[in-house]
Amino acid sequence: MQSRFRFTGPYLFIGFALGLAYWFFDAAVMAFIFNDGSWTKMALYPDADDLYMRSFAWVMFTVSGGAINLLVSKQKSIISQQADLTDILENSLNEIYIFDATTLKFLFVNRGARENLGYTQEECLNLTLTDISSDGNAERLGQLLKPLRDDNSQKSTFPGFQKRADGSLYPIEIHVQNTSYNNQPAFVAIIFDTTQRNAIEQEKQQLELQIQHSQKLESLGLLAGGIAHDFNNLLVGMLGNADLALEQTPPAAQSHKYLSNIIDAAQQAAGLCNQLLAYSGKGRFVVRPVNLSMLVDDMQQLLQVTISKNITFRHRVNPDLPAVEADVTQIQQVIMNLITNASEAIGDQSGIITITTGVIDCDRTYLQKAFAEEELAAGHYVFLEITDNGEGMDEPTRSQIFDPFFTSKFTGRGLGLSAVLGIVRGHKGAIQVYSEPGKGTSFKLLFPETTQPVEELGKKQSTHSKWMGSGKALVVDDDHMVQEVAQQFLLASGFEVLLASDGLEGVELFQQHAEELSVVLLDMTMPRMDGAEAFREMRQINDTIPVILSSGYNEQEATNQFVGRGLAGFIQKPYQMAEFLAAVQQAVTK
Repeated sequence: MQSRFRFTGPYLFIGFALGLAYWFFDAAVMAFIFNDGSWTKMALYPDADDLYMRSFAWVMFTVSGGAINLLVSKQKSIISQQADLTDILENSLNEIYIFDATTLKFLFVNRGARENLGYTQEECLNLTLTDISSDGNAERLGQLLKPLRDDNSQKSTFPGFQKRADGSLYPIEIHVQNTSYNNQPAFVAIIFDTTQRNAIEQEKQQLELQIQHSQKLESLGLLAGGIAHDFNNLLVGMLGNADLALEQTPPAAQSHKYLSNIIDAAQQAAGLCNQLLAYSGKGRFVVRPVNLSMLVDDMQQLLQVTISKNITFRHRVNPDLPAVEADVTQIQQVIMNLITNASEAIGDQSGIITITTGVIDCDRTYLQKAFAEEELAAGHYVFLEITDNGEGMDEPTRSQIFDPFFTSKFTGRGLGLSAVLGIVRGHKGAIQVYSEPGKGTSFKLLFPETTQPVEELGKKQSTHSKWMGSGKALVVDDDHMVQEVAQQFLLASGFEVLLASDGLEGVELFQQHAEELSVVLLDMTMPRMDGAEAFREMRQINDTIPVILSSGYNEQEATNQFVGRGLAGFIQKPYQMAEFLAAVQQAVTK
């Protein structure tokens, strides 16, 4: 690799030639002026002094030529480096500016800056930093640059917005430091367009908020589910004892009415528990393929009488909608809650509520902005959208609408939208909320479509309430009140009853009375040994005795560990005598 700075070169040879010319010139002087001999003799055979002087001069001329080569090559290298640096600056994708330290007028603007701003080179050199600032405030820019003027070694970085030739603004990050240009004090600024970075940061913040919200919903859901489970056990005692008392009370007695009122109140409390479970995503769902458009059509008259007379109700449904796996009762509750919410948002004013169904293609970004239990896959979703032109909501309100018991209308209204979210999450769906103050609100529910055909609603088969069983029944439950109610139901139906307070005791009694048992009623959550483990132990002892699972959680959640293992049935807490005995009869006579 050759050195950048070269000693050899044309000037070295010129120096050598000049030294040789001096040699012959000095020989001519000695021959023709001083008459020391012929020119040939003086050139070829100089005396000692002449030889020394000519040799010295020859070497000096040659070395000087080489030195000139070094200087010239160095100068060319500097010029080349400057050209390379200028080319790098000119073609940099970042915006680079050099501007006068006093007037802020641009002295150099690279191509990246010109292309982003939309100005030509000539136009840029007639502009100042103030001209492309978003607010054109020279005083503000002066304050930002003042630390640089006060301290030549200091650098400065600050964010801002820059204005293009067409007037549009874009976010930037400015890095400025002192420099000199043509021997004049100046500033050099490297400006980064942060549009993409800001978008990524915004998406990151949105994802963090979504994760925080999901964690919040999960925590509240666990709390709500636990409360509902424990409360359902209490309701078994209330409903069961009231049911037993009602069976023994003449219809004409005043106490018969009071007991009926107790049962009605307990059933309403059970409904509230179901809403709590719905919020936790563990509600009681009995899903089947459903056409949401048909469901809305069936509810049209009910919805019409639900809203105020000053509100116009419109529905735009797609009759050819794909089916979704849904619990009809729960989706009806969702629609009623949202319609009621929309009606209250409109208030006493005239307004419009619109319900729409259809299919939408959702990408990952769209689904990330929705309220959902987990990250949903992109694809086609069936939607049901309820829109009103009421007062709308601001951002703080929107962020809290799915919290239990939150309301911006009246206090003490119950779970409301939190139950809606829980039901939708339980269906593996999502909710998109659009709302602005003064512009109304839209709730778009998204459900994954299914290829299964839509099923017609069937009628439940009634079971004779006077059915009598025989043999022994084992009740395994850690709640004493539940034990007592189940015992009375079974005794009234002709069974002998064995009671166990946990799974371990239940397995021991099961083993002792396996030959006499007709049915087992098994709780899920118990100390020492839970229902799942107790069930496995019982099946190893005798797999012919029907075992019915009873739980305050929904059937899908509770029976998930028993799929394909021979579970005979499921009873949802709280229960009444008729449905309890119906489940027992079905299990025993299967």
